[in-house]
Amino acid sequence: MKNKLISLLCAGVILASGLVGCSTASTSKSPDTKPLTVENSSKNVSATRTISTKLGDVKVPANPKRVIVQYLMGDVISLGIKPVGISEVYTGAAYHNITAGIKDLGHFGSWDVEAVMLLKPDLIITINKEQSEKLSKIAPTVYVPYGDIST
Repeated sequence: MKNKLISLLCAGVILASGLVGCSTASTSKSPDTKPLTVENSSKNVSATRTISTKLGDVKVPANPKRVIVQYLMGDVISLGIKPVGISEVYTGAAYHNITAGIKDLGHFGSWDVEAVMLLKPDLIITINKEQSEKLSKIAPTVYVPYGDIST
């Protein structure tokens, strides 16, 4: 339980640096984990940032408005971002009441790509490597390998 909490907190730090960083941010890296780095490409309304992940660089909106997130929704919500789509939330979860009105896409391992597409996301955050390629055809997709998050 303690390891899961630490992992979720680390994911929050990673997402914070990726979604809220000012210019360039990076996390410390372990020997077998590629660092997550973020760069602003401009300061206009359509600004993007480049995020380096284990699956390569991804250009994402600097200020995403329609975020879909798998499993890490508590971290995203804590950053002040209200997603438009999330993985299922169990009754009793700390943020269960906050997620009212957000589209529940079901278990993160079995998301329907068409349901994701209907939400017109401008950013997708996933822990599912297998779905990452499919989802990246819909919107910029950041793969956060849940099992590999270093502390």
